[in-house]
This record gives sequence, C-alpha cells and structure tokens, in this order.
Amino acid sequence: MGPRRIAVLVGTALGVALTAPAQLTAVASQVDTSDFNGDGYADLAIGAPFERFAHSVGSVSVLYGDSGGLDAHGNQLLTRDTPGIEGSGTQRFGNTLASADFDRDGFADLAVSAPVGDEVPGGGINVLYGSKRGLTGDRDILLTNPALHLTSSAVGRAMAAGDFDADGFADLVISAPNESSSTFVGAVVILRGSAVGLTSEGMTRLTQATPGVLGPIGGAFAAALAVGDLDGDGYDDLAVGAPSARRSNDLPWGPGAVNVFYGSRSGLTGIGSQLWSQDSPGVKDAGEFRSYGDEGSQDSERFGAALAIGDFDANGCDDLAVGVPDEVTPIGGAVNVLYGSSTGLSAAGDQFWHQDVPGIAGLSAGHDKFGSALAAGDLDGDGADDLAIGVPGESINGAGAVHTLYGGPAGLSTSRSQQWSQGTPGVPGVPEPDDHFGATLAIADFGRTRPGDLVVGIPYEDIGGLANAGGSLVLYGRSTGLRSTGAQPWDRNTADVYGVAHDHAYFGFALAP
Repeated sequence: MGPRRIAVLVGTALGVALTAPAQLTAVASQVDTSDFNGDGYADLAIGAPFERFAHSVGSVSVLYGDSGGLDAHGNQLLTRDTPGIEGSGTQRFGNTLASADFDRDGFADLAVSAPVGDEVPGGGINVLYGSKRGLTGDRDILLTNPALHLTSSAVGRAMAAGDFDADGFADLVISAPNESSSTFVGAVVILRGSAVGLTSEGMTRLTQATPGVLGPIGGAFAAALAVGDLDGDGYDDLAVGAPSARRSNDLPWGPGAVNVFYGSRSGLTGIGSQLWSQDSPGVKDAGEFRSYGDEGSQDSERFGAALAIGDFDANGCDDLAVGVPDEVTPIGGAVNVLYGSSTGLSAAGDQFWHQDVPGIAGLSAGHDKFGSALAAGDLDGDGADDLAIGVPGESINGAGAVHTLYGGPAGLSTSRSQQWSQGTPGVPGVPEPDDHFGATLAIADFGRTRPGDLVVGIPYEDIGGLANAGGSLVLYGRSTGLRSTGAQPWDRNTADVYGVAHDHAYFGFALAP
C-alpha cells in the first residue's frame, strides 16, 4: 500500500490505490496516518519508555516532517508531566505507539501505552489528538483497565490502528496478551473512532474463545499486531500474532501461530477468520521444537512474534509478512510471506526468507533474530510495497542489521536486496556490541522525495558514554530505493532535540508510524 494513509470515504477504507467496495464512494481527502500537524508530511514519534524525569518515567519525542525531511524545528518532548497529559508519572510512558486519525479532522492522533495493572495506579493508554500545532494534551484521554474491561498487567504491549468497519474513522486495537480466563489467554480490544475521537461505544473484544476463531492453545495471543486490507474489499483486516501458541495442553510452549480477522460493516468478528502457522498446508518449513537440558524443556520458534502488512505485488490486496525470529532450520530466524487475494490470505506463492537464501547478504547464525522486527512500505515509489527486516542480533560486531527486500508484480525478491548497519558506508555511527540496530522499524514518507523512508530503532545504543541511552536512524528513499546519503541519526544529543540523554532510557524502543 505504500506509506499508509487514511482515505476518507462515505463509508471509508484505509490504504492507497485500493479498490473500494461498490457501495463506497470516494471523497477527496487523504490523511497520512502520522501527519500530526496536517501539513502533508508524515511525522515521527519515538518512545523512550525508561527515560527518567523528576516525577515520571518514560517519554515520547515527536519530530515533524517537511519538504526537506525530518527536522528538529518544533520537536516535542511529551511525558506524564506535560500539561494536559493524564495519569501518574510512574509508568513506562512510550512503551508502545500507534497513530491514525481517530476523529477524521485531518490531523493524525497518537495512542501511547504505559503498562497497565490494577496494582499500579496511573497506567493505561493515553490518546493525544493532532492539530495545526501538532500533538497536544488538550483533549487527552486516559484509557485504563476498567474502561477497557481488562485485568491484564500487559495491556497495550502491542497497538495498531485501522478502519475495520469502513465508516471513515480509524479504530484503535489494544492488545492484552496476559489477559486470561478458564477458556483463553490473551485478548484484543477494538475501540471505534468517531467525530469526537475514540469511544467505548460498540467496543469489540476478540480472544481465541470468540465464536468462529480457530486456533491452538494460549501462546501470548496478541503479542504482535498488523493491519491492512488483505482481500481488497475496502475494509481493513487484523493479523494477531500468538508466538508461543501450542498444539496441546501437554506442551508449555509451541511454535507459534497467527490469527487473521476480516473487517466488515460490523467491524471485526470471528466469522471467516483464519489460523496460520508453519503447520498450515502450503506454508513453507514446518513448526518445530528444540529441547535443552535434561528436563527436555521446549522452546518456540515464535512464528508471529513480528508482523507487517503491505501490498508487495501491487495487486490491490495486501500481503502478510510473519517474523519467525527463533527459526531453527536455518538457525537464526526467518520470515514467511503470505499473499492476499480477493478471497483473503492464501498459502499460494508463500515465500520463506532467511539469510541463507541466495541474494540476501550474510549467513544465518544463532541469536541473529532475523525477523524480530518488520515494516512494510514503498521505498522506491514504484507502487509495490517493500519489506524491511530487522536482525538485531546480527553478528556485525553483535550490533545488528536490517535487510530490505523490494516488491514488484511477482512479489518480494532479492534482485535489489540491501543490508544496512552502522558499518555500511555513509551510515552514521559505529557498530558496537549489543546496540540492537533494527530492533524496531517504521516506514513513512517524511519528505525530500516521494518514496517512503525507513526509520531504524537502535534502543541499546550508547550515547556519549551513557549505556543504552538509545537512538534511531532515518534512511531516505528514492526511485532506486534506500540510500545512505543524507541519513539522519536522532538521539537526545542531536542538536535542538529537547531533553537530555540518560543511561538506560532506550530511546527508539517504540516508533510511530
């Protein structure tokens, strides 16, 4: 789909160049899902959830795009101490981020999570609304466990946004992978957008016990989320990762699975949902276990630990990339890609990517974690989305790397694949052990050129002698793909960026878009 935009319709759909259903009639406006000030350029929110302040923990920095790309001018530092932002200051504010236009006013809005639990007052999901001045706390709402009808201490571990009922307002998906009952473990809650913003009216809850949902048992359901239109019908769909999903109660962990829920006039339901794993017919490789020690404890390959959705073959139906970062054949991680069609996802044409595939740089090695992070977007402006794959344990001095695979009419290929690290000529910084370059990723068009640009999170980067202060890097796209020329490093020591670097702040832990 390229950089994600909200197409404002009578009804509506998320996406660019997607065919709306016959009953929907397009209206003019297109709003970038991270354009907080409505100037036509995507903006970037960066979470530092462990950054310490006098009265709070955690922050979000906002950098604004313009014709020249991201700029420190007008940047913001948001914390629980910022006027108007609700909640106590003891949480990991900025742990997870999601952006979209929830009230359809032409300005993107930002959802910011902090861990939630009844034992820790003040946690929750803050929703900050955009304006000509950018994000403000003027209309901030704090969504807590009681409001969401949840009890989990991990609410908001993952979040995503999409228009699942095609009413023109983006909806917010909030995960609770620790939510449990006698019949399920893990849940997602969907809040609907409206003219006044997000509302609990008509709130939807999905679990593995929802009627129509297929699936194995448990498995950290909702540890990862991704949104897109997988069947091209104009309604957004939701992929939910359960990276430890198991086949039976006899197993403590499993190889992982992904549930896919399809949008409709009624929003998301279990009707017609799909279950995908490496045991699904046609999906390459096979779900496996590996054992350690005399006890024979079983470890998961974690199929579904990371997800990304984009239209890699430009056929009008989005496709799903699934990270398998603990894949053992080959060792070091892998990514499965399932392609969309008018009938939804199919195993036909399934691709299986790893560092032993010819054309992908490097070699698979233990602890690479290939596929730990994924992002989809059009990096060369050809109309087909491309895929960025994080390899945060890559043994380039143990610092991490990112691979980019480019899309086309036949889908993703290695014909122009690239490997990026801080050892790549022109990329700022020095690769250092345990930087975790590529632990988080995002793609959007921040300016300069029409193609999308790639943000690489480096949350364990040492800055000025401060351990794990964290940073991020922006590589700009052009018609030939990403380039290192003009790459921008961003951290707390970048000129004119508000705030002071702290050790163990993990700046870049979360990114939006």
